[in-house]
Amino acid sequence: MSGDDELMEVPVQAITLVEKGAPKYMILCDMPCKIIETRLKKKATNKGNDRVEVKGLHLWTGKKYEDTIVGTVSIQVPKWSTNEYTLLDVDASDGAVSLMDPAGGTKEDVTLVKDGKEWDPVSKDVIERFEAGEALIVTVFSCMGKEVVMQVRAEA
Repeated sequence: MSGDDELMEVPVQAITLVEKGAPKYMILCDMPCKIIETRLKKKATNKGNDRVEVKGLHLWTGKKYEDTIVGTVSIQVPKWSTNEYTLLDVDASDGAVSLMDPAGGTKEDVTLVKDGKEWDPVSKDVIERFEAGEALIVTVFSCMGKEVVMQVRAEA
């Protein structure tokens, strides 16, 4: 089993993307994407198979991807998780963050995200609020071996 196999769930049929409880993430155009829109096309294929139009945003860059997939085709759904950590420190020069989990362990391998040369909105918010002296809780999104701070809130 390769490392990529460990990061993927069992493939699902594309038609499940339009059903209730559909996956939120998928490999779209060979890119890991968050699904933002799905719809069943009105006209089926010549063989009568349903077609699904899918639009998604790349998980790390935000670039938009679109595709039309035959409903019976298997798609890959990446494994993902979110965890909350207490923010201990931020290095605004390179985006390195120091985090503490609820059990008191530290995590040093997460960085903030840049959109080109600028920090993305969440990263900018983390830096500004940390520098203002706020105690913060961050939500870290993990997918395909990469972890990104995706949300920040004040510690209660």
